[in-house]
Amino acid sequence: IKQKKMNNTDWKILSIFIIGFLGIAGGVIPIFVKKLPKKIAYTAISLGNAFSSGVFLSVGIVHLLPEGAAAFAAIDLPVPLVYTLAIAGFLIVFFIERTIFGRNEQENKKKDEHHNHHNEGTVMAKVQSYGTTSQTENTSSLNDDDEEEEINSHHHHHNLNLEGKAYVPYILAVVLSIHSFFEGIALGVQTDVTETILIFIAITSHKAVEAFAFGISFVKEDIPIKRWVGVLLIYAGMTPLGIGIGMILVSTTSDRALNYCQGIVEGLAGGTFMYVATIDMLGDELENPGPLKKRLSVLFMFIVGAAIMCGVAYIH
Repeated sequence: IKQKKMNNTDWKILSIFIIGFLGIAGGVIPIFVKKLPKKIAYTAISLGNAFSSGVFLSVGIVHLLPEGAAAFAAIDLPVPLVYTLAIAGFLIVFFIERTIFGRNEQENKKKDEHHNHHNEGTVMAKVQSYGTTSQTENTSSLNDDDEEEEINSHHHHHNLNLEGKAYVPYILAVVLSIHSFFEGIALGVQTDVTETILIFIAITSHKAVEAFAFGISFVKEDIPIKRWVGVLLIYAGMTPLGIGIGMILVSTTSDRALNYCQGIVEGLAGGTFMYVATIDMLGDELENPGPLKKRLSVLFMFIVGAAIMCGVAYIH
């Protein structure tokens, strides 16, 4: 019996299920990472956050901006407009964070300093009251707990920033979802089966990595799973949704309208990714105190994340 070859529609339907699964699977991995022993979880989340920042920066510069430029070029709009929109996207997030949320963050830092000063005073009072022997014992105990205290202070640092930084994962979720939606449309509107397969491979090659970065951004800010699991499902469903809509639009909507919308969204999203990846994610890791080995590990994981997404772009 001669087997029937998969046609263009078959590949698109298969893509809907595989890409949706990869989006969910990659996004839930950070949940299990968080359940590891405290020291391992702290290291994994820290390095995972650095890796994710490299992914997001590369997606913004190497994927989003060229795609937006190509969309504008296809309808004879000036290509530099995409990069102008990227600057606008960068500045929008910058001013939101520095003006709307900046005051709350400063207040949190002052509270943290007051809290630490109070704790130091309490410890000194106890040491003086117990005498020299007790002081020696306490010093030994504090030295034994140094590593754990570093982990706790790092965790506390992020909790303090929840009022000012908890919005960052949601910004990433919105931008990633929009990007995923347009990726799905790009696949759905294809009329040639070879082009459909190539775009399918390009999306699946980075979907799980992108979804992992998505999940890490929520776990890093210690946002309860119940709050963001629904956001993960929406994100995972955006590319399949785009594929379905693309299959409909290919015969009903002009290419000019689609390219116009894509160029604007990709430009703004590219600038947003550049800010969040460098200032909020990577900057947050490097400004925390720690040994040189830890900071070098963070930079290494950042480079790995960026290199992977750059490699995907070149393959595509």
